[in-house]
Amino acid sequence: MVRVSIAAALLVLAPALGQAQSLGAAATRAARERAKQAGAATKVYTDADLRAGTDAETSPAASDAEDPAPAPTATPAPDAVRAELDREAEARKAREKAWKSRARAMIARLERAERDYELACGPGGLQLAGG
Repeated sequence: MVRVSIAAALLVLAPALGQAQSLGAAATRAARERAKQAGAATKVYTDADLRAGTDAETSPAASDAEDPAPAPTATPAPDAVRAELDREAEARKAREKAWKSRARAMIARLERAERDYELACGPGGLQLAGG
């Protein structure tokens, strides 16, 4: 009986085992599909690109030939950063106030339920027989 069940399991699982693929193969196939869908508008960087370091678009020689001076990075003004931090702090305070209000309401509900339980069952609570 055991041999029959093992044979049946092998017959059922054999096709699945033949079609199994590794995680790396699935990732490679997915990367190819994304590259096909993206077309020429976007550049997909893979591990192979990073290891090879042969991408002409990102090599220092290519960027120096096109633009000898590095482009200045746009840094936000300190006042803008401070204003953004203040907005985030105010939003945090508002969320905290809302959660505290909800917690107080839940505690009040719990206290009312405990009082109702004591009124219904007595000060010792409900006593079960046998236990």
